Amino acid sequence: MIIARLIKPESSLHKVISKLLAPLYIIEKFEIVSWFVPWTIMTAGMAAKVGMTDRYTFWEFTGWSQGLVSIIILIIAMIVFKNNNHSILFDKDNFSEKLEWVSRLIFFCICWMLGWGMKDIFLGIVWYMGYLPMILGIFLPYFVNLEDKEITTFRKQIGFFSSLLFLLSCLFGWVLDDPVLATSSIVIFPFTVILAVTTHHRHVQRAHIYPLFIIMG
Repeated sequence: MIIARLIKPESSLHKVISKLLAPLYIIEKFEIVSWFVPWTIMTAGMAAKVGMTDRYTFWEFTGWSQGLVSIIILIIAMIVFKNNNHSILFDKDNFSEKLEWVSRLIFFCICWMLGWGMKDIFLGIVWYMGYLPMILGIFLPYFVNLEDKEITTFRKQIGFFSSLLFLLSCLFGWVLDDPVLATSSIVIFPFTVILAVTTHHRHVQRAHIYPLFIIMG
């Protein structure tokens, strides 16, 4: 898709480059970019659990084996889902489908608990509920199509609602005394505000990608 935007599809150069990059089409086939969502949620669960011991220590690598196993489990799960025509993403036509939302929320909770671990499960679920507004705020902008040329009412609603969710998660971060939740929420907040009031497709891309890197950082 990116090549087609830069080079005319009917040109010989496009055909040559397409053949060279053919193995990379697996990224699009399995929606590998969307895998960052469960990976990020799992990482956030690990960071939150470590923060329970020492709020200033989040890059703690003693549990690297647990993290590696969790990532492998998620990769296998995402491949199985895709092979069975199930995607972590869904379009705005299914936005009001309750079953779609319930299945994602359960999946996100499983991702979180893979990072959190099996100890203090109840506390882990409580912490997940605190992170849930931020998770939804990150997830909602994916409903906005990159190809939209105009600032639609739907895009405005997604942008403003996501912004409110980030403010709410920042409040939860303050209540839970979780500096990662509070700080990352308020840093992500401007991206969704800009999504709501601007028209350029690059702001949609930024709302998709930057929040994931912010929370992982």
